[in-house]
Amino acid sequence: MKNVIIASLAVGVVLFLSGCGEEPKSVEYFMQHPDEAEIKNNRCMGASDKSTFEKEECKNASEVVIRKIREKSNEALKKHQDEIKETLEKNK
Repeated sequence: MKNVIIASLAVGVVLFLSGCGEEPKSVEYFMQHPDEAEIKNNRCMGASDKSTFEKEECKNASEVVIRKIREKSNEALKKHQDEIKETLEKNK
């Protein structure tokens, strides 16, 4: 019984310590997981007391959300410009 308790404690310590070295998710990670970036960004907006780890993840998620918004805006602008060019060509 004593060995089971010691083994359980050892496993618990290893699991606890393995989480300590975890790095915040990077911009690259969130670029590959844009849905997760959106969720994280929304959660960050409502949280005021964030750890340094959370602040870094929030910053990275926010950057990706902003990039995605810019991409969509640029795509919409390009489409609109193409439509205008097409209309002007038709009216020549």
